Amino acid sequence: MLIVRFWKPILWLVIIMIMSLIPGNKLPGLPVFPHFDKVVHAAMYFGLAVLLVKPFRLIKVSRNYLWSFLICISIGSIIELSQEYLAFNRTGSWIDEMSNIAGALLGIIFYHFAARGYRWEKLL
Repeated sequence: MLIVRFWKPILWLVIIMIMSLIPGNKLPGLPVFPHFDKVVHAAMYFGLAVLLVKPFRLIKVSRNYLWSFLICISIGSIIELSQEYLAFNRTGSWIDEMSNIAGALLGIIFYHFAARGYRWEKLL
């Protein structure tokens, strides 16, 4: 089954969706520094991109980095639109989407230069 190879990115995506669609008044207020939420956005999509590359490599999808990046961008856009139009007490933001894109790009760069071919890649 193909979906079994994607269980880690799917689980991470569920976590992202839950965190992104919780009503705004239910979120903990932990402002470590101004715009800390942008770092959180980047970290979530960094993780998603890293977790998506390996299954695509295993099933021998050409341009696995591109597909991982495009999926991250698409999901980020859909979630930002959902926050704007569907979620209670939340707003979508272009700056949040830029943070998502930056995180995904950094995740792919990280995978390519630091994870691919190394022993701990098995953990991904």
